[in-house]
Amino acid sequence: MRRTTAGVLALLLAGVLGGAPAAEDATGWRPLPVRAGPQRDLLDCRSLTVRHEVRVRFDQPFAAQGRTLRFREEARAAVAVEDGPSEGDGAPTRTVLSALPALLRLEGRSAAGALAVRRDPAGGAVWVASGFGVPIPVGRSKGLLVDSDLDGDLGGAGDGWVAPECRTVAPWCGEVWSREGGLLVRRTAAGGWEASAIPPPHPEDRDHAAAWSLVQWRRQQCGLLPLGYDPTLEEAIRSHAVYCVANGYHGHDEVPGGKGYTPEGAAAGRASVLGWDHESALVGMDEQLATLYHRNQVLSPALTKSAFVLHLGVFGMDVRHHAGGPLALSPLVFPPHGMEGARARFSEHGESPMPVGWLVYANRFGVPVSVSGAPLERTVSLPTKPEIELVVLDRKGRSGGRVRAEVHFPGRAPDTGIGPPNGGAVALTPAEPLEPGTRYRARVAAALPGLEWPGRDGEVLVHEWEFTVAR
Repeated sequence: MRRTTAGVLALLLAGVLGGAPAAEDATGWRPLPVRAGPQRDLLDCRSLTVRHEVRVRFDQPFAAQGRTLRFREEARAAVAVEDGPSEGDGAPTRTVLSALPALLRLEGRSAAGALAVRRDPAGGAVWVASGFGVPIPVGRSKGLLVDSDLDGDLGGAGDGWVAPECRTVAPWCGEVWSREGGLLVRRTAAGGWEASAIPPPHPEDRDHAAAWSLVQWRRQQCGLLPLGYDPTLEEAIRSHAVYCVANGYHGHDEVPGGKGYTPEGAAAGRASVLGWDHESALVGMDEQLATLYHRNQVLSPALTKSAFVLHLGVFGMDVRHHAGGPLALSPLVFPPHGMEGARARFSEHGESPMPVGWLVYANRFGVPVSVSGAPLERTVSLPTKPEIELVVLDRKGRSGGRVRAEVHFPGRAPDTGIGPPNGGAVALTPAEPLEPGTRYRARVAAALPGLEWPGRDGEVLVHEWEFTVAR
């Protein structure tokens, strides 16, 4: 990102683990420089599930911190910000932002007035989000709590959480996760923060705990709520795993009369994603996330509770018994925005059924960029199919060329919208391996009817995001 041309001003974060709020300065809006660390992250947090950003059309009034702002398009991709005065304050001030995204602070108030502004890739508007947040240590990493509802108070129900190694905002629920485990974080009466470790489902089983931490971390990186663990599901999943081992079978169904058959195991087999020949639950979970169909079920926005087992190499995770949560209709993109260390290849074990682009899939030419969710399932029956593309970025964030890839609907012929419903997923499968350590920008344009964005119902969603492939 490029720095703005304003003087060097520090963004002071109010309440950073007990810190003091920012001192008041002169009135007026001024652009803040882009700096390394949490301040840079505040510039570029995004979400498809949390209302973290507000789309503001050019010349549309926007109320913030008791003042009225207007954003106007300027030459050379610049945007002017007019700060409409409060009653009796005189003429509005005007600031030109020559580089976006930019971070603004309403001086004369606390740093809670900071706003992050970026252009809408569809044109005609900007996206405005809070630039107020605090970094919170999670293991050896740091996540970010942001003031998504722009109320100037952190830790409320309308705020968001940005998990480590990503920049996608998840709903704030007090649970924060990294690969190393989870913390329950609460605000203290003194204004600071306190954290306590969340015990894993099976504290004595480090492998199981690591797999649980992985899926919770990935879900928060994707902007989703964490899962609850339902141990009552384990016995049935294990029963199906026993059936598979006893019969040398790799599949979801059970035949009455087969070795180890139980009605409960048969039902669990149909309700679970399954993996084979695994020595570790952590590896089994990671392999599920390196597929297309199965990953969309493990990361389903609708899922609220789950459980999983590893039995003699068979990994099974329930993905159906607790579905229909508050984010059930939310779209999901993967890899999510800002994700670091995205896998460059599919699971070596593949999956069943295989996506129609199975030749590409079998060659494992890169984990696909995918968009899924209930609204998209209704969209794919329309004559106009969603557009999705991937470009490689250079070190300065400039486009270095479009990635050759197939656009396909799983379960349909590549590059078409013809065929039966597919569970609401569209994927872009690279035709060659993605480069390790390289940053990519993905773009999707699709009509998502029913998407609950005020003022955008029925419009075409244009979403751009970036991720980096693991070294």
